[in-house]
Amino acid sequence: MQKELRRTAISLCLGMMGLLLPSLSPAAPILHYRFNVTDDLWAVNEFAENHNGQLVGSPLYVDGFEQTSLELTNHGQYIKAPEDLTANLTSFTYMSWVKLETLKKSTRFFDWGSGINGDNAFIAMIPSYGSDNGVMALRFRSANGQIAMAFSNKRCPIGVWTHIALSYVWNETTETGTATFFINGEEAGSTNNLPHRPDDFLGTTTDNYFGYSRYETDTNGFGGMVDEIKLFSTPLSKEDIQKEAGLEGRAGALLIHHNFSTNQADDEIMDASIFKLKATLKNDANIITLGDNESGYINVLNLGENNGYLDLGAAAGSMLAQCQDYTLSAFFRVDNTYTRIQQNGNYLWTFSNSVNMTNDQNGYLAADLKNQEQAISPKSNTTASGLQKVTFGQEALLGGWHHMTYTQNGQTGTLFIDGVKVAQESISNTIASSLLKNTPTGPLYNWLGRSCFFTDGYLGSTFIYDFRLYRKALTEAEIVKDELKVEETIALLERATAANIATEQIAESSNLFTKSKPFASHLITTKTDNTEHPTPLAELNTLTFTPNSMLLNTINGTSKEILLGEVQKLTFAGLTTSIQLPTANQSLQLHPNPAQLYFTLSPIPDSGLAVKIYNISGQLVGQQLLSADNMTVNISSLPAGWYLIQTKLANFKLLKN
Repeated sequence: MQKELRRTAISLCLGMMGLLLPSLSPAAPILHYRFNVTDDLWAVNEFAENHNGQLVGSPLYVDGFEQTSLELTNHGQYIKAPEDLTANLTSFTYMSWVKLETLKKSTRFFDWGSGINGDNAFIAMIPSYGSDNGVMALRFRSANGQIAMAFSNKRCPIGVWTHIALSYVWNETTETGTATFFINGEEAGSTNNLPHRPDDFLGTTTDNYFGYSRYETDTNGFGGMVDEIKLFSTPLSKEDIQKEAGLEGRAGALLIHHNFSTNQADDEIMDASIFKLKATLKNDANIITLGDNESGYINVLNLGENNGYLDLGAAAGSMLAQCQDYTLSAFFRVDNTYTRIQQNGNYLWTFSNSVNMTNDQNGYLAADLKNQEQAISPKSNTTASGLQKVTFGQEALLGGWHHMTYTQNGQTGTLFIDGVKVAQESISNTIASSLLKNTPTGPLYNWLGRSCFFTDGYLGSTFIYDFRLYRKALTEAEIVKDELKVEETIALLERATAANIATEQIAESSNLFTKSKPFASHLITTKTDNTEHPTPLAELNTLTFTPNSMLLNTINGTSKEILLGEVQKLTFAGLTTSIQLPTANQSLQLHPNPAQLYFTLSPIPDSGLAVKIYNISGQLVGQQLLSADNMTVNISSLPAGWYLIQTKLANFKLLKN
């Protein structure tokens, strides 16, 4: 009776609040672990001290989505949350940034209750229910074994940072609950009429966990990293979840973005989207820089002439698996000496379940430049196998920059070349029906410049720039002007390419292809007190920057120290860049400094501004073309230390902490 009176009172209060306050902003979380305070014993709650979590099994702090994350590898590594965590929890929202390497059964995002092995009631959110590579689930299990379940309709991506959320709404009037799953801010399944209110169902809890199953027989560990955990005592809407996760608008829709602005060690390429995928250069492929001070600098993928391609990794397939409507796009330049454009192969992008689709006919999606078409099939490349395609029917033009975009909107597939709609067809094949079969988490073989048919040739003598995957169908206006800016970007690419041809900055070939790192044969020249001091790059062992000086060490053992205040210009690869040490009256400003995740340069000229980043050893560790719409440079992947930020307008010393 008292419970019924309490529920009636709560319903009346909520109803009156609804009349007085038609729109309420989401409340602060009752629990917020960020793992940026590297305490070996506790996960520090940033909202309230009484909700600190105990770290069990000595999990490691590692590089994470933002700063540091917690690596939970085996079953003995987890977070034990406080005993009173679920008190008064009628509705709730759980959210977390995670990076799972595999989807193993019997793991947990959270497991709340008392005791072990289901001796008492518990609630668990499970990344992979019932088997490996399963869907997510919310499980209510009472002490007498009665079970109520909710399931997602998509799998959690693997090998990539992913935002996972669950919103649970308890309706006091109907006495039923609704659980809704979210992956990267988009709904991924919902279940109504669940019979349990969490706090009533659980009672007083003593054993609440994150990353751990209470069953002693469940030996699989979490198997990944967790960067942030938030728990709200209110149900959040989709819009609120996106806001909390930083996934509003373009950030949440752009799943993959390779603009080749940041190189990693061992030929790894960092994705520029918020999700931070990594790709790997294969065979003859490399990254080169086009342009000069006047045209601006642009990094592009050079496929070369010896079966070069970019391996996007299995994580890219996990991202594609989240899509219903989608957009794929890339700029490309096929050299005018290329003679194989009419042959099979010449794939610009490929997402496949096999490296040999002729024998293993199990589904692929790809775009080729032979006919300029997008194809998707649940099996292989014949109509009988279910192949559907949207085709322009003409081979790509050689010798200039062009752009291909494919959009899937419902059952309508549309192909754009250089921003112009050239073909449209009814396409009923979906990502789920064609690609999520043998590998339900997404296709494993995902490439730029390589075909999934073993006998096909690779795409050669081609530059690729700005490959993107969106979780929506872009409009024609977004393709041409607002988002991809096709005409404007092609003009920038043409100017940068022409600058390289004119100054012969890419050696060994008049058609712009090189087997070596760009600029490798040129000189570094310093100029102090109006006297030039040239040093051939081939003779240079290291170039080291300290906060106040530049130290040149040659391979013959000599060294020279030059104060940065005396340096008037540096010449790299024949490109002279004036050094202007920052002063208070300069118009170009860098902030913040010191910086941790990013820095911003402003104002940016209408023509754009190329930025290069050098570490204290003089190595180029990043570069990016900024515009008035994009003035921010992401440095989250760089180690702490001093860097030289170089532009044609001014240079800055930056401390990354």
